[in-house]
Amino acid sequence: VSRADWVFEIHLMTVPATMDLSQILSAAQSHDASVRGSGEASLASLEADPPRFFQALSSHIAADTNAPAERKLAGLVLKNALDSRDASKKEQQAARWLALAEDVRASTKQALLLALGASEFDIGHTAGLVVAKIAAIEIPKSLWPDLLPGLLEGAAKKDAAGAAGRRQSSIELLGYICEELTAFDEDYLNEEMMNAILTGVVTAMNPEEKSMELRCVATKALTNALEFAANNFKREQERNYIMEMVCHGTGAGDARVRE
Repeated sequence: VSRADWVFEIHLMTVPATMDLSQILSAAQSHDASVRGSGEASLASLEADPPRFFQALSSHIAADTNAPAERKLAGLVLKNALDSRDASKKEQQAARWLALAEDVRASTKQALLLALGASEFDIGHTAGLVVAKIAAIEIPKSLWPDLLPGLLEGAAKKDAAGAAGRRQSSIELLGYICEELTAFDEDYLNEEMMNAILTGVVTAMNPEEKSMELRCVATKALTNALEFAANNFKREQERNYIMEMVCHGTGAGDARVRE
């Protein structure tokens, strides 16, 4: 499969009729406490089978035919299954993920990357949050080597048909991954990769970009990446270019970019 086109052939896993995932996700969002509790219990039951859990939920967020609210909830459930404020639980969650068969992890990741190009940015945004959590687990283990190069290619696609959403999600996700990796003492982004990330992010801040949403996302991504940019700021030409784009942002017509 060509990474340049970011096309993934995946088999979307379905939940058996005895446990319809759409119904479960819908119930988990119900205003009725009893119905909501039933939906949450069913999700907990599904999580007891990790391979099925990760594949089913990632497939659900990737499928355009599913309701947007369900897709976003599927992503949030996955994110919470991969991350916790409790350090011990977080370590257990990472170990559970790494213990999955390689094909299960691969199909889950492919489905999430497919969701980055969703027509609704909120869905791509949610999928990106999940990918960032997986990246925080896998990159320190030297896994998923194609992730960052693939995101950089997605970030560089300015005019390709239908690529606007994927470009925005890719840039946002690059920032999220940088943010996740700041939690580690070791630097897992070499200088060449960091230069490429900064180029992709800062280019999207250019005032010539028509999309204020893109410029806003890129500005936030730069904030998340700054901790890795110390060497770039030591080089006058690079420092000046970055600061030029930042200064342009302060005069943007959209308050979200200025802030």
